[in-house]
Amino acid sequence: MHYLQTFWSVWIEIIYVFLLILVGVFAKKINIISNEGSKSLSSILMNIAWPALLFSAMLKECNWSLIKENLVLIVIGALIVVIGYIIGIIGARIGSVPKPRKSAFLYACMINNYSFLPLPIVLILFGEKGIVLLALCNLGTILVQWTFGIYIVAAHRLGISSLKKIVNMPLIAIVSGMILSGFHVQCPKLVLDLGVVLMRLLNALGGTTVPIAMLIAGFALADINYLKVFKDKDVILINVLRLVVIPICTLILISFLSMPIISKKIASVVAIMPVAIAASVVIKQYGGDEEFTASAIYTTTVLSIITIPAFLTIILG
Repeated sequence: MHYLQTFWSVWIEIIYVFLLILVGVFAKKINIISNEGSKSLSSILMNIAWPALLFSAMLKECNWSLIKENLVLIVIGALIVVIGYIIGIIGARIGSVPKPRKSAFLYACMINNYSFLPLPIVLILFGEKGIVLLALCNLGTILVQWTFGIYIVAAHRLGISSLKKIVNMPLIAIVSGMILSGFHVQCPKLVLDLGVVLMRLLNALGGTTVPIAMLIAGFALADINYLKVFKDKDVILINVLRLVVIPICTLILISFLSMPIISKKIASVVAIMPVAIAASVVIKQYGGDEEFTASAIYTTTVLSIITIPAFLTIILG
């Protein structure tokens, strides 16, 4: 009975997130927003809302002691990608994934939805301290995604353009917030009052992050051929690997690591996420099977409505 109650409580929180995604799908289907509007909203998310949430969370909840205690999260963020790659290689051989599709298949195994989908879950379950720890975990993933990940997708070529993408507004917000969080300086009342106004501004902007992120996810999923995707054996295989095999292997590894319990739980939340929606953008830019990538995103995201609360019940229990 306790297990069922926990599962239901978690599922209720998850369904809130997916209802936001469905609003995005509906908005795109009835042309409330155009492709250009979606791109603009994505730019607002990446350059204003998400950095504001990260920066404010860092200032309120972070300190150098917390960072030092949880530096291993950066390594775990990178390891989640590496584990996905290793299992992807094995899965591609067992499933005889065709060569033209292999780079997209491996990338889908490697890069899960490490930021925007776990964001509302972490915020609901662990508060702003959880956002700080999620940001540390994301650092490791970002570094591997834009180096080794692009190396795999771009047929073992790595250019300056991909390396430049490591430096973006969310990363700047994380690093600057980490640095400033360690300073405690006595300031005049005027400066303190201005600081309160700034925090209110950051909180207001950051508060839009989850709705915008989930709406964008819905926009990306709106154009999928829903009936066709589940008939592809490679799509079925990527669902088994990304939603079951890779999370189980990663959770086992995390269980053996010595680190604070809350950090283990947040790393575990990241590990169970579906294929990253941003994967379609990367595959389109560097070449690969775009249709397969879109199908992998759609199916893993839909099926994660079941797998995420199931895993979370175990993680939180």
